[in-house]
Amino acid sequence: MTVYEAHLKQSQGMYNAGRSSKIDVTKSEVDLATARNGLITTDVAYKVARVTVINTMGLDTPLILNWSRTSRCLRLIFSYEEAQKIAYENRPELLQSEAQINAQKANLSTAVAAFYPTISGNAQYNWRGTDYPLTVTGSLVCS
Repeated sequence: MTVYEAHLKQSQGMYNAGRSSKIDVTKSEVDLATARNGLITTDVAYKVARVTVINTMGLDTPLILNWSRTSRCLRLIFSYEEAQKIAYENRPELLQSEAQINAQKANLSTAVAAFYPTISGNAQYNWRGTDYPLTVTGSLVCS
């Protein structure tokens, strides 16, 4: 039983005994409803934060978190160093920078290759004629 539920129960008992007014009971009901609303809001914020962490780390599987109510701290199933490593491996801006570096290396390789001479060749041989066996009327062209 929460403090607000106990306060509501006490207010109702005092109202039934004639020692307090109905407004005290109503105020206790409002306080209890506000506390429940805060609990729901906090739960939703926790779930959103959890999904944000999963998306930021780039994980495909759900992140298993253990919440200890006594110590009021969050314990991860892996160490800080492992979490940091996973985060660095999956950060979009780091992946983008790495892809840009690889693209620039490929551009550099292409630019260096452009300074070397190129060798190309082309050959053609034709046969023409109307009588069999055909006679050679073309010539060999090389460039």
